[in-house]
Amino acid sequence: MNRKLSIKSAFSLLELSLTILIVGLLTAAFLGGAGIAGDAKMRYARNLTDNSPVATMSGLVMWLDTTSERSFIASETKDGSSVSRWNNISPEASFLNYLGNNSATLSEHPIYKESCINGLPCLYFNGTAAKIFSPKSLGIRTKYMSAFFVFTGAENSNGSSYQIFNSDKNAAWDVNSGVFIFTGTAGQNFFYNMPANYGVQYNICNDAAKLAANKPYIYSVRDDYSNSIFHYVNGALANGTGGNGSIAKSFGTIEVGSASYKGNIGEIILFSRLLTMSEKGAIEQYLSKKWGITTAP
Repeated sequence: MNRKLSIKSAFSLLELSLTILIVGLLTAAFLGGAGIAGDAKMRYARNLTDNSPVATMSGLVMWLDTTSERSFIASETKDGSSVSRWNNISPEASFLNYLGNNSATLSEHPIYKESCINGLPCLYFNGTAAKIFSPKSLGIRTKYMSAFFVFTGAENSNGSSYQIFNSDKNAAWDVNSGVFIFTGTAGQNFFYNMPANYGVQYNICNDAAKLAANKPYIYSVRDDYSNSIFHYVNGALANGTGGNGSIAKSFGTIEVGSASYKGNIGEIILFSRLLTMSEKGAIEQYLSKKWGITTAP
């Protein structure tokens, strides 16, 4: 009788061991498969970036991307790492090689998120102090401007406006402006911040184009030096009332994130000229395919 119990116990232990082994193998296979899928998605995104139409277009001042192997210091591309440098991958990077932040206070740095928009990495800005900025002024003056932003609606949208990007004017060009983009529940504002005696020129998207918190968007702006600044949310024109763009622009010291925006940024593309509608569409198509954000045809 005891022998039978011993044999039965031995088989029970064997069955339990086999079950644990099988569960372990399945778990490893699942995790390994998830890792392989993540790697494949990143390789696909990098291939889209490397073969995108962006680099072939003239006037490309700045191109900040979170998927390129050239974008960050390798040790800072771990989930949750603070980022001290974001490289400009534009072929014309002589204007601006990188944005950086050497502060010893980690809360003033954006955080690298490994899986963010469509499973691709982003930089997270905490809404209090996190920002990253250029070490010098670009020193560019232009009448025209085109820009593209991939980011999530601000988590702290409570009726106020939140700055995700700005370029301070060069003080020597006191009749020109810096450029600013804000998000907020009253629509999206694009400001040209003029010296006090010139006032503020701006344009605001309509209320239907408000950006929902945490939702990813492709936001585009075109300024043709006329009576309007043209805004596009996910490819669709979203103009409302506002000021005009018929003033000169200055690209001075670039700052991304600032102390007010709480959310994720995946890509920023900035041109010092007016892109054609065909060029705009090509860039939005690239961004849509890469980031998994549906855009208007």
